[in-house]
Amino acid sequence: PGHSSTPVPDNDNCAFWITHLDPNVTVNDITRAIRDCGKIWSVRISTERVVDVRDAAAQLVFFTRRGAARFWDRYGIRPGAFVVQGKTARVNWNRQRFAEQSRPPYHTRCIRVIGTPQVVNPDRILRFLESRIRFQVDEHEVIGGRDEHLCIVEIRFAAYRGQASLAVQALQNQGQLTRDPTFEVTYRPDPCDEVNDD
Repeated sequence: PGHSSTPVPDNDNCAFWITHLDPNVTVNDITRAIRDCGKIWSVRISTERVVDVRDAAAQLVFFTRRGAARFWDRYGIRPGAFVVQGKTARVNWNRQRFAEQSRPPYHTRCIRVIGTPQVVNPDRILRFLESRIRFQVDEHEVIGGRDEHLCIVEIRFAAYRGQASLAVQALQNQGQLTRDPTFEVTYRPDPCDEVNDD
């Protein structure tokens, strides 16, 4: 995410720097290790090995300070609590600070696409998006349809800004051209978000 030129106080920071990750770590490896914290704004794996040749690092940013604080309380305070791919990672607040992001509450890095199987399938959707935006997929899955005439695909991106948000716009614009009355694109909950027991 773009950070403001206005300094962000430490107690407003929503970003972490995670080290001691496996050199082959993926965004999905990191996000699968995070639950009941908050919506993720972005995950970016560093191409530079900051510890040594056997380790990788990643920047993790939450939408809100509340999500970041929940992550810190769960995985940062206690050394050894954040385990990714069976390897104990080290969690630190990022020196490059990011403020809370103001977006509608239903906006996330996760989207759902519904339509006929001829229009909606993972290969076709991802090829379409690759022709329009740069992105990294955390994970995608076909979760079935309401009947044999509908397909539902969920895609989780590495980031909201510049990835999920642009994908929704591109797919909504494309949907107007498909002449498929069932075509629909919506944001979906982030599995890393805080669990609401209400």
